[in-house]
Amino acid sequence: MVSSVRTAFGDYLTIQGGDLWADLLRPPPPQGLGQGNGAAPAIWAVVRTPMLNALRESGFGVAFKCCISGNSFRMVGYFFVEDYTLIPVAPSPDTLTDDTVKLAQHGLDLFVGVIRATGGQVNEDKSKWCLLEFQWYLTGKCRMAENNGTLTIVNPHGRKTLERLPVTQASQILGVWIATNGSSNEQVRQIRSMTAAWADRVRIGHILWDKAWNYYQTTLKRSIEYPLVATTMEEPQ
Repeated sequence: MVSSVRTAFGDYLTIQGGDLWADLLRPPPPQGLGQGNGAAPAIWAVVRTPMLNALRESGFGVAFKCCISGNSFRMVGYFFVEDYTLIPVAPSPDTLTDDTVKLAQHGLDLFVGVIRATGGQVNEDKSKWCLLEFQWYLTGKCRMAENNGTLTIVNPHGRKTLERLPVTQASQILGVWIATNGSSNEQVRQIRSMTAAWADRVRIGHILWDKAWNYYQTTLKRSIEYPLVATTMEEPQ
């Protein structure tokens, strides 16, 4: 497959792919579905669905029961192309933290094994994890407990310890800044920073008001609306 970049000013002469690239980069040969390929999400779904099924059949994931319909379902995680988020949970309220971490490690090993079996490899430098535990009081209230634990990931050189994030630290997942404790503070900061930078550029750009309005409608507005459905902002925010 050969691809090039097309702009309003014309096509780039430099191309990617084809026999020339295969000769220059061999080994290994170029791989992947190509950026912008409309069939890529569907192809990835076909490749990655067996991973979720393998984890689900092994008992991993979290079970939900809908309060209105009464229907139940088990969620192992959510994937979008090459981005993965797994959700291992304690099988019962009496399960110890150490046992939950061991269960998560087993699920991670299975996940990595299935990825390698389908021709992939996990990038451990981009992989992070978080442990969420509640400490309950007799009053019915709870707080997030301090706990220990480590997860490791298999790579061609052995095992590497994954970076562990505090429950209060947000990370960007599919364009949304999410913290494990549900805080949307970082997402709010990102939106404010983005809108302030946009306003500065428009202010010094001396563009007509109708062009600025179109600019807002087609760029900034979409960037603001996209993460809102996944946030838990308070009214002052």
